[in-house]
Amino acid sequence: MLRTTSHPTLRMIWRGRQPFNIHPRVLFSVRQHLSVLHAAVDLQDIQQAFGDRLHPCHFVSNTGAPDGPSDDAEPNGYRVDIGYGWWMEFRLIDGEAVQVDLTCDYDSKFGTRYRPPRLHGPYSSPESWGLEAEPQ
Repeated sequence: MLRTTSHPTLRMIWRGRQPFNIHPRVLFSVRQHLSVLHAAVDLQDIQQAFGDRLHPCHFVSNTGAPDGPSDDAEPNGYRVDIGYGWWMEFRLIDGEAVQVDLTCDYDSKFGTRYRPPRLHGPYSSPESWGLEAEPQ
């Protein structure tokens, strides 16, 4: 069960709101992953749903956490690759996902500063849509 999120954008997504800074493909995937976390009863459910995309992890907020993967990862901390350069980190305590966090690799083309594409070509102006341009 999904208990707490530490990322305000995740709260918006979970409540059904549309964040302006996430690409729609990423948003769809994030909603699917949040649904799996909410429906899961234990770690086996999560492992079955996410497969090899689920990894034990250290949280960035932990002091002294190593930079790479290691065997001494936090026993309740997990990281799942969402895709498109995004991942979700969470702790699983008593069957509840807590402190769920959303992170983006800033080299991803689906980064946090997504804006809809500009129109170019024959349909890029209001006149081509059959509308009159506003007087200036």
